[in-house]
Amino acid sequence: MIEVLMVLAALMVLAAMFLLPALSDRPVRAPRIQCVNNLKQTALAVRVWEGDNNDRYPMAVYATNGGAYDFVHHAQSNAAPLTPNQIGTPPCQGRVFQVMSNELSTPKVLVCPVDSFHSVAATNFWTAGQGSGDFDLTKVSFFIGADANESDPQLVLFGDLNIGIQAKAGPGIPGAARFTSAMVVTAGAIGWNANAGWAWTVDTHNKVGNLALADGSVQQVSITGLKNAMQNGTNTVAQPVYEFWNY
Repeated sequence: MIEVLMVLAALMVLAAMFLLPALSDRPVRAPRIQCVNNLKQTALAVRVWEGDNNDRYPMAVYATNGGAYDFVHHAQSNAAPLTPNQIGTPPCQGRVFQVMSNELSTPKVLVCPVDSFHSVAATNFWTAGQGSGDFDLTKVSFFIGADANESDPQLVLFGDLNIGIQAKAGPGIPGAARFTSAMVVTAGAIGWNANAGWAWTVDTHNKVGNLALADGSVQQVSITGLKNAMQNGTNTVAQPVYEFWNY
């Protein structure tokens, strides 16, 4: 009996050694999974929306036809991003999500549960007489790939907003500060500085983040994976534009 009890005790110790790390990681993993699910639902909403709009994403359809082309920046060859025609209230980039209100059902999916910058979810997209209702960019956790399209499945569609310029060279060095304006990607370089590097910041997901591609898939990638995704996303658009905002 003593030997049996000793064997059981040893097994319990071994079980604790394997289970405790997994249990301690659950508070971190659960929000990440929720964020992936939110981003996946947002990407699928785009796919449903474009199926009803001649296979074009909201960023490619003019506002007069129910889209949001006029409210986001767009790529121009060897030039600064094309400035939106309509800026102001309701918030310009937020129109990309507002026009998909039926497909998204609730604006709550646009907020990552560990996003410290946008911690409060909106309760509705539209309010009569107000346009934006309870929804604005202070309640959106994802940046927008303004030039994503159906024909290039590798273009980045949406992603976590915690992206910034890498402080110094190195594959695991986080961004020093978040991007707060539209950025152009040219063969993996951001903006108009070929020496600057893309990187996740330490906040939100701690040097990793989630990306939704134009084919509707979602990937959780490291800083190196982020750079690779940006480089692979220049197949059909020489200088794709990504929308960030300062909230």
